[in-house]
Amino acid sequence: MPYEALIAAAEPLIPRMVERVIERRGGEPLMAQQTDGGGAMSICRPDGEPVVSIYAPFRVDVIDDLVRVYPSAADAIDLPAFVHEVLIGNRDRGLGEELATAIARTIGARLLPLDGSPDTDVRPPAGPGAAEPLHDTPGTTLERGRAPC
Repeated sequence: MPYEALIAAAEPLIPRMVERVIERRGGEPLMAQQTDGGGAMSICRPDGEPVVSIYAPFRVDVIDDLVRVYPSAADAIDLPAFVHEVLIGNRDRGLGEELATAIARTIGARLLPLDGSPDTDVRPPAGPGAAEPLHDTPGTTLERGRAPC
């Protein structure tokens, strides 16, 4: 399955941030867990089906390196950036997109769909009273790989 979106930010996402998105959301019980052999952090339903998976970041210092693989990212990313590839599950795409947007918002990122639709700039506004992205102390670095929840 191809990646469906990118999350690009000045800092990488860490697992605790994903857990906080779930805690703040409420509603249907969901769980965060490392998947794909530790290469991704997925938000899964209680039956283990992934709703959204965010892959370990790679750092981009030269936009040409990213544009070769993701041409739509050419003008949308401020460098240097940490880029996470995103997969959204098939069962409830609306929930997957909602969670991907919330995760991007926690690190003041951009959510860049790879289907040609416009990107969602979820970076918090600047100025007094502006929302602050969620920060946390970095934990375990994820490694690349693939496996289901």
